[in-house]
Amino acid sequence: MFLAISFPVFAQSPPIDTEVIKAAIRPLVGDTIVYGDICGSGPWLEINEVFNKLTFESRTQEFPDEAINLTDSERAYLLHQIYNAENFKWPDSLFYNSKRIPSKDLFRYSAIKQRDIYIKINEAIEENDWDTYDKLQHVYFWDYEFSKPVYIRNGTVCLLYYAKLCCGNGGSDGLFFFKKINGQWKKWIILRQGDY
Repeated sequence: MFLAISFPVFAQSPPIDTEVIKAAIRPLVGDTIVYGDICGSGPWLEINEVFNKLTFESRTQEFPDEAINLTDSERAYLLHQIYNAENFKWPDSLFYNSKRIPSKDLFRYSAIKQRDIYIKINEAIEENDWDTYDKLQHVYFWDYEFSKPVYIRNGTVCLLYYAKLCCGNGGSDGLFFFKKINGQWKKWIILRQGDY
């Protein structure tokens, strides 16, 4: 006689390593992290052009003489993961003290938040509250957009796109390789970076 017993098996995706994202955006302690729900295809429009080579040299001050030499299989894996994550939607409350909003509303949201800061600055001036004025005069509201991290080399190297949007009218973005060094993610190699 033969007895077969089966149990359902449930597989879970590994949790997203939010530490690499926090290392990229470097939010201020105590600030609510506001981020877009999707990254979309914008940062990936030129991805084939970016990856038309396999060697990338670091242009960071911390790692001036380092480079990464991708294998053909690493390049193929990165591109495959990028295209598969194009419609990836971030969960709400990805970080402690965070808020997800529709990506299409990021600029409008930051403009409203920055306007609120300007109102408080003007109120401080009218009330001769120079302590509050000093605290707020260089405060800017930032919100963020970032891609799903793509890991290679046993999770020690990560490809990440992120954008920091400010005040409803500008910001900066870039595509980077991060490297885990002594348990900490460091911006290692800049593939593309700019302000707008």
